[in-house]
Amino acid sequence: MNETVRAELLAMAAEDSRVRAELAADGSLYDGYHPRMAAIHHTNARRLDALIDEHGWPTAAEAGTDGNAAAWLIVQHAIADPGLQHRVHAMSTGGPPAQTAALADRIAFFEGRPQTYGTQFDWADDGRLRPWTIDDPATVDERRAAVGLPPLDPNPSPEGETPPADPRLRRAHMYVWARSVGWRRPELADVLEDHVTVAAPQLLGCEVTANGVTIRITEVEAYAGQGEDPGSHSHRGRTPRNAPMFGPPGHTYVYFTYGMHWCLNITCGPDGWAAGTLLRAGEVIAGHDLARTRRGEKVTGRDLARGPARLAKALGVTGADTGTPALDGSGPVHLRPPADPPATFDNGPRTGVGGEAAATPWRFWLPGEPSVSPYRPHAPRNRSRTTQGHKPESRA
Repeated sequence: MNETVRAELLAMAAEDSRVRAELAADGSLYDGYHPRMAAIHHTNARRLDALIDEHGWPTAAEAGTDGNAAAWLIVQHAIADPGLQHRVHAMSTGGPPAQTAALADRIAFFEGRPQTYGTQFDWADDGRLRPWTIDDPATVDERRAAVGLPPLDPNPSPEGETPPADPRLRRAHMYVWARSVGWRRPELADVLEDHVTVAAPQLLGCEVTANGVTIRITEVEAYAGQGEDPGSHSHRGRTPRNAPMFGPPGHTYVYFTYGMHWCLNITCGPDGWAAGTLLRAGEVIAGHDLARTRRGEKVTGRDLARGPARLAKALGVTGADTGTPALDGSGPVHLRPPADPPATFDNGPRTGVGGEAAATPWRFWLPGEPSVSPYRPHAPRNRSRTTQGHKPESRA
């Protein structure tokens, strides 16, 4: 037995448990992926990776039963290191069957695939903790028994863990984080099929191109509809103007506001279920001269697309572009996944939305980005000052 390796593994696992206990005690452990916990997991993962390079996998014979158990704890917690989890999974270490089953499920969970053994749970949109999607759920208990796991409990009550205030927002944070560390590279068509409050934050960092200008998106707003969101154009049903919102996801919805400006949205949700993401702001990354020509030669780089009307004008988008495909390059607007996926985002109330929807926190932005537009609460406007025939609306 290598006592040095064993001692190091035990110390790493002990530090993991110590920090976890501290965060659980003050209630911050389950409020997203805590930076302290993430730092411990990453440090331990890098060191275990090096130990495997030097000595191979720390089996019970190599590191003792407790050292082997510590190694498994470190691997299971290395959620920000897909390479290590894949490496151990591929090694066929001959470890405890329940551990190898859990690792296989964990990899599937973070990659967005169905799990095999039902070891991974997540908060559903109704606030209940349920198993992540299972492949062939009718026979899951047989597979669990084969690796020494008890029958699946479909409704567990985890000690000390409370449901998130907004399960969809939590899911959006998880998806954005998982993409940033390399777990998944989802197709935008799949992203946009989800509920708009999950889809919208995942458009942050994406690139949108139209008429010779490309913008990296730094701020968006989500708008549902059909009775769900009083702030949305589609809340009261379909009209000729909002018809694109009811079409398939991944299309444009361009509307005119205050008789002056065009605003660009990307449709979300299943076909027939109206929802859209307003592209509120971004950073021009190509076509600067064209953007300045459209916006004005004296406009600073930060302000070229800082605000939804400015963004649409910089892109040269108008009502003629509404309802066109935005994902496959066949339309005038082309939306692409982010070249450098962000790891997190902030959210708060939507700009300029009044009434009962004023406090809905469905505006999402990349923190620290100078191109993010300033928040302004709803202020009633004098309709007589708007162009006749155009309803003064500033929401999707």
